[in-house]
Amino acid sequence: MCMGILLPIAFAAMAWSSSPVHAATYRVGSGAGCTHATIQAAINAAVATAADDEIRISGNWGGQALSINAAEGAITLAGGYSGCTVATPVAGARSVLTGNNISPVLRINASNAVSLRSLEIQGGRSTDNGGGIRYTATAAATFVLEDSFVRNNNAVAGGGLSIENSNPLIPPDHVRVQIRGVSGVVDNTASGSGISHGGGIHCVRAAVDLSGWSRVSQNRANAHGGGVFADNCKIAIGSRGFLGAVLWENQAGGFGGGLLARGALANVDIYTVDATQPARVVGNTAWHGGGLAFESGASGRLFDVNVEQNTATSIAGGVLVDASESTSKVLLQGGVDGAPAGATACDDPEACNRIVGNRSSASGWGAALDIRGNADQPLAAQAVLRGTRLEGNVGGVLISVWDGLLALDGVLMVGNTVSSRIISGIARIDIVASTIAGNALPSGAGVMYVRGDCASAEGGTRVERSIVFQPGHAVASFDKEYSVQPECFRHLMASDFGALPASAERVVNDPVLLDPPNGDYRPAPGSPALDFAPAHVGDATRNRSPRVIDLADAANRFGTQDLGAYERITDVIFRGSFD
Repeated sequence: MCMGILLPIAFAAMAWSSSPVHAATYRVGSGAGCTHATIQAAINAAVATAADDEIRISGNWGGQALSINAAEGAITLAGGYSGCTVATPVAGARSVLTGNNISPVLRINASNAVSLRSLEIQGGRSTDNGGGIRYTATAAATFVLEDSFVRNNNAVAGGGLSIENSNPLIPPDHVRVQIRGVSGVVDNTASGSGISHGGGIHCVRAAVDLSGWSRVSQNRANAHGGGVFADNCKIAIGSRGFLGAVLWENQAGGFGGGLLARGALANVDIYTVDATQPARVVGNTAWHGGGLAFESGASGRLFDVNVEQNTATSIAGGVLVDASESTSKVLLQGGVDGAPAGATACDDPEACNRIVGNRSSASGWGAALDIRGNADQPLAAQAVLRGTRLEGNVGGVLISVWDGLLALDGVLMVGNTVSSRIISGIARIDIVASTIAGNALPSGAGVMYVRGDCASAEGGTRVERSIVFQPGHAVASFDKEYSVQPECFRHLMASDFGALPASAERVVNDPVLLDPPNGDYRPAPGSPALDFAPAHVGDATRNRSPRVIDLADAANRFGTQDLGAYERITDVIFRGSFD
């Protein structure tokens, strides 16, 4: 009899315990319809349940030092409401949460899903990490910042936002920050002594994605990573930014004005999502690596991205690749081959994939790109440029590479001003299907200072199917420790080959480019560079036009491929035989 009574009760209890927990909506403010008088009180109520809860905030709030600790369900803090009785926020409005200037505005610990929407987080300060927001994850977690700004906060590291994965068993991409909509991490400072990294964002073993119109701008770090410091982090920037600027006017006293990526797990993808304008890394400043810096095993890929107007007070105004500890790699490429989902090729290829107007102060190092390897691992630092235009950069050397690998394919280097050479380095240097012309060099200087032996796993140089037209300057001067092997320099047209002997494959001639004074370096009709070289259909072009076009009105010298960064295409509609 007792068992017959107890079993229905037991099953009823099981049914109740397994029923879904319904989400709750809390309303914070004063007056009719409000459920809580403070944001923290609403957070405490949400954390106490396993529900997915939304906290709607009306008005602006000062003196905030909020904490979300061990929340089981998802919690959303949503601002922009005009009162507790309204069902929808005011379009474009944000609620401002101002800190107390002694603590982070918001601490999040061991909570697997937190979202901020239509908020401004400002006035936070921390003597540790995360002045505006500090997120510490112990398991897989997602943090969303949507249509929100983190601005004018200060910390030792992560002036605006610090995201840290404290569990070594959790891969970096399982702890993810999504910054989307019209959002920004703006005007924050990392000002601690020695470890003040990440003026805007400080990321440790996690992942950060920027999309929509989000940006990281005008942040400062005393040490490294003015905009973003990525320590074994995965960064994906696929945002329209502000007029294309995604990393803009950040400053670092050390490495990486816009961004520093460090560690073997660090990977950075920056790509264009608006076909009418490129993503831009612009106006950043640092001691080394004014725009971007990659070191100690980090890698980066840039697709149709412009690195513009960045400054290094010492080395690498544009991009620094440093492999003093382990292999670091960077790719800059036109188009979207191999790019993340959502990447878009620029409608006008000439407007994108550019390293333009960067400056460095150090006389012997790269203004646009500096590659610094490891003598024990000769190819540990690697940079590959495909179809990239380098123009208007100023410094000692345009590209410097030591104990590393530089590969240029379909690259155009024009209008740069250097106090030494265009390319300098005792390293492995591969240059194919590229054009170097119209740069300002010191009188009598060689265009390159390189090894004269052929490229191998240990170093050496290869220059093929290219144009080097710098009147008064030899193609290269060579390091005396290595014998010159002329067969490494094939199918070239130049103004002066210097120590390289005369050859049918090395022609001293004006390549007759279309309109250099107005920036057009394509070969003109009748150019001697047309149909000169053997066909290599895999070679890149600056404007993404195809290789190889056999022109009917150009005699083939060694093959059907044009020299340099462009392949001339004749529109058949204008041929004389067209009726």
